Amino acid sequence: MREYMKVPEKYILSFRDPRKESWDKFILILAIQNSFIIPIDLCFQPEFTHARPFVLFDTIVDVIFMFDMLLMFVTSYLDRQGNEVKDTSLIASKYVWSFRFLCDFFAVLGTGFLTQFIHSFRLFGIFKLNRVFRLSRMIADLNTHKDVKATMTMFKFTFYLFLLIHMMACSWYKVCLVHANDIDEFGVE
Repeated sequence: MREYMKVPEKYILSFRDPRKESWDKFILILAIQNSFIIPIDLCFQPEFTHARPFVLFDTIVDVIFMFDMLLMFVTSYLDRQGNEVKDTSLIASKYVWSFRFLCDFFAVLGTGFLTQFIHSFRLFGIFKLNRVFRLSRMIADLNTHKDVKATMTMFKFTFYLFLLIHMMACSWYKVCLVHANDIDEFGVE
């Protein structure tokens, strides 16, 4: 990376910074909200998701997620030796080549900015659900007794299971809706 493009180290946000931890909790809350609304919107397309207040809220959430994506380019990380990396070229390289960046990029394609022009991009909104998996890292980073971590991990897996069941139920409804004319009263084609 060219020297003039590097961000001075004093502007690099430490992954240990309490503000970053608070930001991650805020993003997690928005991701949990998205994890329930997105499957409902994609499968049921209820009227409330087209109301102006909901569209405005959804747009604000999308902008916050885009800001979070940009924030990842200036957030330090630990290397394999346990040293905090604050070099912007290394940070950017690690993020761009990660699975998280791929999900964040496709999630941006599913935002209302693009889906109003290319309606089929709505399906990319499902990639916003990937942000929920920050919960694992947050539990691992907690400075608490291992019994508390084990209990929180149990709740995390229960939440993931509930989320999976929710997504499968919404998907099942959509499949049945699409094939409603192909199935008789006994469920046979």
